[in-house]
Amino acid sequence: MTLIQITEPENEKSYNGFVLGIDFGTTNSLVAFYDGIRAHVISDQNGNLSLPSCVFIDDEGIIQVGYSQKNYIRSVKRFITSQTPELLSHFTDMRFKIVDGCPVFYDSESREYMYVNIVAKILSYLVTQAKVYLNQEVQKAVITVPAYFDHYARKTIQDASKVAHIDLIRLLNEPTASLVAYGIDKSLGNGKICAVYDFGGGTFDVSVIKISDGILDVIGTGGDNFLGGDDIDKEIADYIKDNFKNTNSDLYDLARKVKENFDQSSEEGLLPNNVLKGIFDSYIEKTFTIMDNTLKDVGCFSKIDAVLLVGGSTKSKYLQHKVSQRYNKVIFLSEPDMIVVRGAAIHAHNIVYATGNILAEVIPLSLGIETINSIMSIMIARNTPIPCECSEIFTNYADNQRYIVLNIWQGEQQYVTLPHMKFLGTLKIKISNTGENYPKYKSKIKVIFKVDENAILQISAYNEDTHETIEDIIKTSSLSEDELSDMVSVDSGINNKKVLFSHKSDLKLFVDNIKNLLCDERDYIDNNLYDEICESLILAEQVIRDSTLMSEVSFIREKIEALTSNIIKERIIRYMNNDCDP
Repeated sequence: MTLIQITEPENEKSYNGFVLGIDFGTTNSLVAFYDGIRAHVISDQNGNLSLPSCVFIDDEGIIQVGYSQKNYIRSVKRFITSQTPELLSHFTDMRFKIVDGCPVFYDSESREYMYVNIVAKILSYLVTQAKVYLNQEVQKAVITVPAYFDHYARKTIQDASKVAHIDLIRLLNEPTASLVAYGIDKSLGNGKICAVYDFGGGTFDVSVIKISDGILDVIGTGGDNFLGGDDIDKEIADYIKDNFKNTNSDLYDLARKVKENFDQSSEEGLLPNNVLKGIFDSYIEKTFTIMDNTLKDVGCFSKIDAVLLVGGSTKSKYLQHKVSQRYNKVIFLSEPDMIVVRGAAIHAHNIVYATGNILAEVIPLSLGIETINSIMSIMIARNTPIPCECSEIFTNYADNQRYIVLNIWQGEQQYVTLPHMKFLGTLKIKISNTGENYPKYKSKIKVIFKVDENAILQISAYNEDTHETIEDIIKTSSLSEDELSDMVSVDSGINNKKVLFSHKSDLKLFVDNIKNLLCDERDYIDNNLYDEICESLILAEQVIRDSTLMSEVSFIREKIEALTSNIIKERIIRYMNNDCDP
């Protein structure tokens, strides 16, 4: 095993703008920036800090961010982590099918949409939200992912960021991001070990980090991509639906409030305490099993100096109580659902401007090759520090053999079976052009596994007989390079008409944000400037209504940005001084 020196991308000395942190969540997504002092979560035009991670398909066949009862798609992050019909069977309220192992969504008109496009639309919406708030172009971002995301899931997020025209700085594990934001190295000190208990809406993650001379060294990860607070919400909502048939409340919203406020010592509310306790305990015990196994794997079960609770589900009073009983020195956060995006923003700033701690991550799941009797032969073991590289020599086992065929898998099972293992693809390597009379064991093919800092795999092979090198010989994404290029070139759409509506949607979001800005900042704006901005907004609304005027989008937007530039800068300064809301 060769460990490659950890290096950050070359710093662009000419770059002096903001960079973003994005937390793409199962239930909600957030975006933030770091000003060198604090990380600030960016709100939308309605003042909401979090964006529901859902979209709908409008009558024109365009993907729109938000909720609608028609053609509604939610929890798309869970589709990234598993494409088996069995695990997705509870999404009966959405139209989708599994094609070649990948989910494809379709609307009431039977138009099809790849889930990469849907993820890209949510990411693009967040970046647009940040552009409007900061009144400048921002393309660079760190995007967080669950620590237990496999190669395929990480590659999907990477592809989606390309489609969304985001300059992806790094994929950062969510538990690690939380430690960056919390400043765990300053809180605990050198040589200490901290575990992160990250219980989000759709996933559960554990990371074990050792603090070593300013380096946050991730020594182990664990998790379950299908275990989250949404599962508890669903069970509570189902109970309410079955037992209180006349309720007209939003069941999931009500269930979430019940979950967060439940404490076994309090008086019984809508649901009996024993019912809630039973629902909670079944899921909490699953998280404890994962946590304990991860700690045992890295030999730290009795050596933990602190446990940091992260994720919206850890707002639950009962869950906090249970975790405190199980582990010592539990750290509670006032905003556990905001810390990940803040950490992403800080890390993005640290990479671009070469400041802050060095992070040393690990690969979450083992990578290997299928051998005889479907047994997994591990090439790179889980919890190996990344980036890393390893190689293996393969030969022909029969006379006149023309190809070596290797199946690549990721996971922790001894036998390579779905759905517990992830099949990444097949290597088919030509041995030689010698034709007949080629003896067995003569060929030497060196297969190289290389895992980058994002825990994404690249495979190459070198034929020592022919001195031929083959790069990227396995398809490790749901998209081919041509498919990805096509998506990028049309801005996440399928044709020019979709691009047109995408620009309309972005312009409408921009106009709505500026209107809210004018309302909030009216007391600070000169009357003449205020009137000029209002006239420009009227023109922008005409453009939105009349598609023949779409060529004026760039002109009118640049004009409004110029008029409002100083207003936004002054607002940011007051926000940093705690003189106004974000």
